[in-house]
Amino acid sequence: MIFLADIKIVKRNECRICGGHDLKKWLTLKDMPLTDDLRSKNNFKNEFTHNIDIYFCNDCHVSQTLDDVDYSNYYDTYNYTVGESDFANKFMRKLVDKLYSEFNLKKNSKVVEIGSSDGKQLSYFKKKGARVFGFEPSKELCALSREKGVSVYQGLFEENSINDLPSDLRKVDVVLLTYTFDHMPEPKKILLDIKKILDTENGILVLEIHDLKKILERKEYCLFEHEHTIYMSTETLERTLDKYGFELVTTDLLNESERRGNSLLAVIKLKKDNSKKILENTFMDSFDTYEKFESELRNSIDKLDQFVIEAAKKGKTIAGFGAGGRGVMTLAAMKSSKAISYICDNNIFNEEMYTPKTHIKIVSPLKLVSDPVDILIVFSYGYIDEIRKQVLSLTKKDIKIVSLLDLLMGKN
Repeated sequence: MIFLADIKIVKRNECRICGGHDLKKWLTLKDMPLTDDLRSKNNFKNEFTHNIDIYFCNDCHVSQTLDDVDYSNYYDTYNYTVGESDFANKFMRKLVDKLYSEFNLKKNSKVVEIGSSDGKQLSYFKKKGARVFGFEPSKELCALSREKGVSVYQGLFEENSINDLPSDLRKVDVVLLTYTFDHMPEPKKILLDIKKILDTENGILVLEIHDLKKILERKEYCLFEHEHTIYMSTETLERTLDKYGFELVTTDLLNESERRGNSLLAVIKLKKDNSKKILENTFMDSFDTYEKFESELRNSIDKLDQFVIEAAKKGKTIAGFGAGGRGVMTLAAMKSSKAISYICDNNIFNEEMYTPKTHIKIVSPLKLVSDPVDILIVFSYGYIDEIRKQVLSLTKKDIKIVSLLDLLMGKN
């Protein structure tokens, strides 16, 4: 748990990508918690909440936060993992298989993952014979990683963290960051460090981030988090990569149906020369695209609240599924969160804890058997097919299972 007094915030005045100072705010979400700051019972006082402000850089067109939050104690006990999800495991296997087949990786290829979680993704590389190593700040997840035989350094990947690599991994074939790059406070410095260790001829960088274009289209306000520092589209990602000596190879390595939720999955190589690619501006490069979004987002949240309030008025009982970032941030912005009876989650570390700010109890999905509800809102909508099968296997009760994404887009 994180207390308000433990968090230090420093506001920067320059862009995280290009260092520019022409920054314009386009979104504010008021009094939002940290996504993994789950609370124990009777421990709700002095919680950390803070506005999330999103800015647009008029120079490089990257959207970002300007608040640097000190996470010194936060990630030490972080335990979010998708390692038990069948869908996530299929994704990990397919990613490894595709990288090996498309980019001629060898049995002894060297792979480094930044933000390696419980080591599950690296374990699939290891099964192919790769030499693997991870960086992970969570003590609990590092322990799970080592149980899988995956070597890991406990700590955040920061400037000069490459000095913590084993000597035989100072040049590697693959650097992997899945939903990690957009957490970095200094993304440009991380790219420059990755350049130092990536094999100049055949090395590949694999990034998975949330696609800002989809966030805007689908009103996914739940993806705006304190933990996320930058928000990119394909266009701004490609422009950033070009600036720092990389080239985008593909964003189509896996079909969208094979990826998780909002996923911009990019395979990247080092450029062979210092020439700068001329990229045409698109609507994602215009501040006008973002200026009206806040009111549209408010309408989207209102639709969600309206659905919950009307269901409650009819005597319907409602629960949620997914106590990760999407669930926590969705609830924190809702006016009707008290109508949610409980939140199911498959992560056993989260059971009997409470969501930050809204204080809704997190339980095992078995709660749907002992205390069934009429409506189940799936916050982890990237896994909705898997969750639907799980719920149907647990109970014969006719539960209406709805995707948060559909509610935000008014498709209920």
